Amino acid sequence: MASLRMLIAALSFTVTALATLPLAASAQGTNIIIVNQGRSVAESAAGQDIQRKLQAIGQTMESELAPEASALETEGRALEARTANMTQEAMAAAPELVGLLKSFRQKQQQLLVTQQRIRQELALTEQNAINELNRVLQPVLEEVFNERGADIMMNRAMVVSASPGVDATDDVIAKLNAAATTINVTRARIPDQQAAPATINQ
Repeated sequence: MASLRMLIAALSFTVTALATLPLAASAQGTNIIIVNQGRSVAESAAGQDIQRKLQAIGQTMESELAPEASALETEGRALEARTANMTQEAMAAAPELVGLLKSFRQKQQQLLVTQQRIRQELALTEQNAINELNRVLQPVLEEVFNERGADIMMNRAMVVSASPGVDATDDVIAKLNAAATTINVTRARIPDQQAAPATINQ
C-alpha cells in the first residue's frame, strides 16, 4: 500500500530549490522562502484525495487476490496432510499425487506472477497520480514564489531552522486547495506477460 511518506518522497518541487546555501546569502539580500513538502501533501485536499483513492485501489487489488490465495492455502494444507508420512520414493511412485503436486507448484508460480503484477500496477498508479499532482502544484508554487518576491524556494526538509516569516507552506496549501480539491487517480493495468518474472523455491 502506498503510504503518505512514499508520496511525499516521490513528489518533487518544480521551482528552484537548493540543497545547500552559503551563509552569506541572506546578508546579501537574497529572499529565501521555504515550503513544507510533507504538510503540502498531507493537509491539502488534493493530497488527501490521492491518499484515499490509492488506499481504495490497493484494497480492491487485495480483494482480487484473496480468493485465489485462500484456495491455494487450503489446497496446500490438504497436500501436506496427505504426504505427511510419505517418503520421497513413495510420492514419486504415485502418479496421481505427482500430478497434484506439479499442479500445485504451477498455481503457486502463477499467484506469485499475479502478485508481482499487482504491485507494479499499484506503483505505476501512484506515480501517475504524483505526476498529476505535480502538474497542479507547479503553477501554485510559481505563484507563491512570485508573490513573495523570492529568489530561492527550498523544501523545509533541507533547512535546519528558519523564522516563521519565510515559511510559505500555508500559502501553498491555500492556493492548491483553490486550484484543485481532487486528483484523477486511475488504476494502471499491466498485462500478465509484461509483469516482472517471479520465482519460488522448490
